[in-house]
Amino acid sequence: MKNLWRGIHEVFVKDTKGNRVGYFDGPEKAIAAVADDKEYWAVWFSLNECPGVPDGFEPNRLYRAAARYRKGDYKRRQLLLVDCDPKRPADTSATDEQKKKAYAQALAVREFLRNLGFPEPVFADSGNGYHLLYSIDEPNDEATETLIKNLLAGLSAKFSDDGSTVDSGNFECNRVCKLYSTWARKGSDAALWRRSSILEIPTHDVEIPAKNGTRETVRDTAFEPVPRSILKAAVSELPVPRNTALGVMDDDSIRKTDWLRKLCEVGGVVILNERRRGREFIFDIECPRAKSHGSTTSESATIVSYERLRGYAFSCLHASCSSKDPRDGIHGFSEFRGEIDPKRLMSDKLPGIPDDATCRIENLSAKNVPFFEKCSLSIIEQLEGFDRALTSKDLVRLLAVSKATISREAAAGRLPCFRIGSSLRFDPKAVVLWLRER
Repeated sequence: MKNLWRGIHEVFVKDTKGNRVGYFDGPEKAIAAVADDKEYWAVWFSLNECPGVPDGFEPNRLYRAAARYRKGDYKRRQLLLVDCDPKRPADTSATDEQKKKAYAQALAVREFLRNLGFPEPVFADSGNGYHLLYSIDEPNDEATETLIKNLLAGLSAKFSDDGSTVDSGNFECNRVCKLYSTWARKGSDAALWRRSSILEIPTHDVEIPAKNGTRETVRDTAFEPVPRSILKAAVSELPVPRNTALGVMDDDSIRKTDWLRKLCEVGGVVILNERRRGREFIFDIECPRAKSHGSTTSESATIVSYERLRGYAFSCLHASCSSKDPRDGIHGFSEFRGEIDPKRLMSDKLPGIPDDATCRIENLSAKNVPFFEKCSLSIIEQLEGFDRALTSKDLVRLLAVSKATISREAAAGRLPCFRIGSSLRFDPKAVVLWLRER
């Protein structure tokens, strides 16, 4: 426990009478405070060092109280908890068979993170499940909370199953962890109550000078912090959780917006906001060419988006990006992707991502490029999926041309259309036939 304890930590006890809270400068003192207590259900300690002992408390003593430090009171983060908890009825202790599922899950998560470059964690038995505790050294700010939140949610999405769950809720700075060597007494079946314990502490061999002039090899603790760059890399390898602002989504839309979010992460593009407009899922971003043009207004200056049945799109109102000059700015999604991911680090065939997760929309309005010359079968397939009349805006987004171009081609009789009042409409089947003839 000494490796997990730095300075003052909050200790929280739940028992038959309510809650107790105390602030301890060492784990041995906290364990001793409940050693003779047969009434508590569980004891936890704060993952991170507290700002100090609050007014009204003496150190190393438990008080009948419920008040605790809030997450914003903490200065830094020292521990990252991955909690593998077997699924079972509420308010019951896990059976041995249920615990085996959590054990296998914890080993799988550890191996996955190890292969990504994570240092070895402290491996612990919580009494009902298993913990992986990683050392970190990060500030307590919004960006770090989001990073930890996405990491845990990604691990949960990848590894949780019908037998055991990776808890995705341990991202706030005031979260607590089981105080090892104390009991887990959940439920009425005392035969299933267990004492929590630390199973493995990471070590390495160190050579030190011996008295006779030779060198002696000793084993020392190797609890090294995970670099922030590796935390970010892990998030990019996991199913990143979607923003709930996007509303209810089918699995295919979730996978494709997750892919787009990962692309922005890999390319260092800041997502300012996520929103939805019908079938279109929109990310307001900072333009890679001009960061000052990002906006979180409802009509963003720079967006990337995914729309069902159509594909990905990029739009920027900055003068160079909205110009027709192919030598300047970013004019479509393919150019956006090439700008932020020139080495194609983002695979088109990530696990769970359909083969058609790449952009089907190219910029066709560049100078000296014949109108619709580059239309592909994939666009025709998308048109065939419509069961309603198309608007000019639909064709603008699908074919990546200006509204003026659509109006001009329709007025000249080259693009089949019909009118409802003063509004142009297009029969998708007629547009398909027209494209096939060209």
